[in-house]
Amino acid sequence: MKQTYFILLFFLFIGSASAQITDALNRNLEEYKAIPDQKIRICAPSRAGIITNQPLYVVNKVAIKNTGAFEYLSPLDIVSIKVLKSEEEVKAYGPNAKNGVIEITLNNNIELLSLAELFKNYKIKKKYRNLPVFIEGKKVTDTNDFYLANNLVKAIEVIKTNNTLEKDRFIKIWLKPL
Repeated sequence: MKQTYFILLFFLFIGSASAQITDALNRNLEEYKAIPDQKIRICAPSRAGIITNQPLYVVNKVAIKNTGAFEYLSPLDIVSIKVLKSEEEVKAYGPNAKNGVIEITLNNNIELLSLAELFKNYKIKKKYRNLPVFIEGKKVTDTNDFYLANNLVKAIEVIKTNNTLEKDRFIKIWLKPL
């Protein structure tokens, strides 16, 4: 009986150790950086007070409330990330920055565009701009506060389903691989 428990504990230990090794294998050990194809995730403690009191995110001097846009940003495009906490630093951003500011600077050739600017650049007619928007199969819930980097967008198209009704259309955005 003791041998059975020992074998079970041994396999549990091996399983947790292999998870740590797998993470180490996904990193470039020479440079101590994550491999470039990783997506950006902003992690915070899961306490309700911290989640409801989020900092203001500023990307290339554009204030962003919807952090879902970071999912579509390549880590290779980021030049710097700066955390502003003091009252003097945060004052310039107004009352929205009462919980601090995270400034993200992108490469010079990358511009952050709102969906309205993207639709204008890709010549989407004004009558279609209020349609539901899908990016890689995911519906964008807050289209008013959603931004994409100009270098990521491959194409934007109004798609109509089999029905000929106007309401059976949506906007699909194709992205270049990160």
